[in-house]
Amino acid sequence: MVSQVWHSRSANGGPFISVASGQWELVFARHESGRRYVSLRGPESKPTLAECPKEGEWLGVRFQIGAY
Repeated sequence: MVSQVWHSRSANGGPFISVASGQWELVFARHESGRRYVSLRGPESKPTLAECPKEGEWLGVRFQIGAY
């Protein structure tokens, strides 16, 4: 089951810390170049350093613990 749907945009790029979470999520991304990506993230046991591209846009679907 879905626990949360989120959307985000970036104006400037740079590194950020991805917070650890026991849930997994499906993330759809579009970057300034027009390229599109789909990624599967989590669960994560510790924070990780990630890179945020400038002029990016994301739509994420976070699933409840135990969802498959």
